[in-house]
Amino acid sequence: DHHGGVPGVPLLRTIPEDAAMKAAQALLTRRTKKTPEERRKEQVAKEGVKQSIYLGYINKELTNEGACLELPMTIVILLTFSVFAMAILQQDKVFTVENGMEFDIRENANFAWAHNFGHKTMMDVNSIADFWSWFRTGYLPLIVQKGWSYSEDYPPSLGSPIYTGTVYGDKFGRPTGPSTWQLGEYVKPAPVRNDYLRHQRILGGIQLHQTIAEASLELCTLPGSIERPLMESWLGKPCMPASDGTLVLEKRDIEDQTGITRTEWVWSELDSMEELNRVLLDMEDGCSHAAALGDLASCR
Repeated sequence: DHHGGVPGVPLLRTIPEDAAMKAAQALLTRRTKKTPEERRKEQVAKEGVKQSIYLGYINKELTNEGACLELPMTIVILLTFSVFAMAILQQDKVFTVENGMEFDIRENANFAWAHNFGHKTMMDVNSIADFWSWFRTGYLPLIVQKGWSYSEDYPPSLGSPIYTGTVYGDKFGRPTGPSTWQLGEYVKPAPVRNDYLRHQRILGGIQLHQTIAEASLELCTLPGSIERPLMESWLGKPCMPASDGTLVLEKRDIEDQTGITRTEWVWSELDSMEELNRVLLDMEDGCSHAAALGDLASCR
């Protein structure tokens, strides 16, 4: 008997129930993996929050509150700007006018004419010759209205007896209507030169630029498997950078073009259609036709 116990059997220590539960919870807590959020909460519970973090949070809340209070004034400023922009700039009307001009030039400036129908538009311009054909026979007559436009086959479709012995048959030879009309309060006969789409006016004239691209054999991309001098001799002409043929039709880009060698004004309000066409022909052939006629003095 050892201290009143059974001989050969060791004594068991009795642990209070509360202490055993706490020890088990502590062991379970150590063995359970905590998330970063749980660790932060535990750290805050034990150590508290740093003053810098607390002040940063307060400052952030005050900043958000100030931004929220400024929102109504920001909305008022935005609405005021929108109203003034629509009332003064009138972008809706500007867009309508620009869209109307673009549509008119794209659809109605035709070339490759057969009788009363032009088979091609500016979208069909694929060469230098096509451009000058489009500009001279499509664009220029559309922009510069040299006379009043009548419907097709007017007035022959009405029959010759209607015009026999009238001022139209006697004055104009082949029966036709007058080229201009004096309308109402118009000071000048209609169509007024440089009027466009009835409600717009071209100021001055049409400005044209011609440029000469850089040309060099060094710009040519040739196969490397054949000697370059041999390929250059076979090619027989220099190459030009492809970027020179890329045009962005914005006013700022057009005005900033470099390498302009010739600037020509087509004075659509002052010159006759014959003079306008002569200027375009001189630009197309580099005054070759004028030189052949011995009239280089007239070439600008």
